[in-house]
Amino acid sequence: MNRRIFTLEAYDLLMNKLSTFILEKVTSVSGIGFKQKVTIQETDTVDYVIHQSMEKKAIKLQVHFCGSDCYSQARAFLDWIASYVDLSSYKMVLKYNEGTSDKWIDTYIQEYELIGMEAGVASVQLTIKPLSPPYTNLTKTILITSSKDSKTYPYGYPYAYGGGSYGSNELVNSYIHAIPLCVTLYGKIANPQVSLFDEAGNCYATVKFTGVTLQAGHKIIVDGINSKITYVNADGEEIDYFNYIDKTSDTFLFAKKGTSKIVPNLDSSEESSPYVEITYIQYSL
Repeated sequence: MNRRIFTLEAYDLLMNKLSTFILEKVTSVSGIGFKQKVTIQETDTVDYVIHQSMEKKAIKLQVHFCGSDCYSQARAFLDWIASYVDLSSYKMVLKYNEGTSDKWIDTYIQEYELIGMEAGVASVQLTIKPLSPPYTNLTKTILITSSKDSKTYPYGYPYAYGGGSYGSNELVNSYIHAIPLCVTLYGKIANPQVSLFDEAGNCYATVKFTGVTLQAGHKIIVDGINSKITYVNADGEEIDYFNYIDKTSDTFLFAKKGTSKIVPNLDSSEESSPYVEITYIQYSL
């Protein structure tokens, strides 16, 4: 039986990896898995499901540091956690191996307790609170371009709607609930807009910037994963753009369970190559 390996990874809010701490020896693991919360209306014959959700269970494990410098190792681990404990600036991700694949969970360290120091072994009880379900891939990306763009992309079939022709713009969410999307629009685009349509062809979510012209070489990032809206100019300067989104529509996009079509407005008054990039995480149980 393979030993399960746990690693803590620290990222900035743009998901650039900053540091990694491998937990060499871990025992007494609990909380890996899922727990359902289901509200049921009971009747004499058939019970009906009113609401279903997945509870996030606390993950507990004991981390052991061995050797004559075991206490120093445990202290170095605490210092590492302290460097990235500010959740307004950093993201902490727990990575673990499950059989033949790796899984990640967005987390925060709820409790660190030094529970033992004997015979060259320092033991730490760690309680980790999940902020997301497990996921198997860090990100998946869909690229949608305007028909004016002469570049070639490996799309399955064209789909026409509004301002232009697009490649395969389907997103499949196999998780039980809606998942947040990170939408990046690249100019030039007049009145940037991205909508989600369900399998019946109904529009169920839209983000838009009415009265805004996104210039070529500039981009707007509507990040539902990290709850941020950012304008990035040609020099790479970032500006908080939350107040510019059209408040009559949605603030962020969440893709429903099942298949959704992503439909952007890529209209531009000039010849350019506007495109939209959709990044998301595929969650699992």
